[in-house]
Amino acid sequence: MNQCLLALDIGGTFLKSCLCDREGNPLPGSFDREAVDSNGELSVIKNAYQSLLARMKIAAASRGLSIVAVAADIPGPFDFKTGVSRMAHKYTSLFGVPLFPWFNEVLGYIPVRFLHDSSAFLSGASLAHPEITDCAGVMIGTGLGFAVMKEGVILENEAGGPAYSIFRRPFKDKTAEEYISGRAVLRRYNELSPVPSDSAKKIGDAAEAGVDPVALRVYEEIGTNLAEVISPILSELNTRALYLGGQISKSFCLFEKTLREGLKGVSTLTVVEAAQDLDLAHLHGAVRWLLQNDPDLLSREARV
Repeated sequence: MNQCLLALDIGGTFLKSCLCDREGNPLPGSFDREAVDSNGELSVIKNAYQSLLARMKIAAASRGLSIVAVAADIPGPFDFKTGVSRMAHKYTSLFGVPLFPWFNEVLGYIPVRFLHDSSAFLSGASLAHPEITDCAGVMIGTGLGFAVMKEGVILENEAGGPAYSIFRRPFKDKTAEEYISGRAVLRRYNELSPVPSDSAKKIGDAAEAGVDPVALRVYEEIGTNLAEVISPILSELNTRALYLGGQISKSFCLFEKTLREGLKGVSTLTVVEAAQDLDLAHLHGAVRWLLQNDPDLLSREARV
């Protein structure tokens, strides 16, 4: 049976996955996703993981393929070598729980490699302009992710997380994530609007439809706040491209103008854009990272 790789993007709202060929290219029609509540009980989250993994195993077999390795990107803090979550701000029920057995129970004992979701996103999004090797990626969703690439290499700390982490950075009276995230959109809107909302997506939809000036103001503030947080880092690293990802970036058109205005002081920046495929960027990037960091993986599997 021919080999394939499985990419898994572990988000706070959805688990997303696809199959990839030996070169790391996503296989058409293999994308799938499973809803997950990052604040849910452990058993419910485990069931979501394993339901998606089981479907992907069936999807591979239907193509005459065998999954021989998994590249899974996940938010931090996380112990990427042992597969144990250290997150206390979300996925709290996963804290201290080893995730490798969840994969083994469904897929057997195949290599599973975890990486930070910001690294996966930037690895995938940067393929839009491969000639630009000094770039950065911001993910705005349940939380706030950030990664930078210098001379084609994603900068990481010793624990495998981003070298420049911004979600906990002091900003105004809270942290950056409290002002730049899905919950930030919701909180700020409910502060300003006489009619509260329960969804950042609904707020974005109202802003795009032009029927709610408060909604538009909230998204414009996201652009202003983000520029203020990341401008010093982009200037320090002579960043040439900035890619936006995450669910909130599906409404990039709402805060693009204020973001660009706030970034005018970054003289080296020539590209500011939302990732071309927000769903596949993480997945493509995760497998690309796997093949770059373990280039002999498939040849080892072939010899087993």
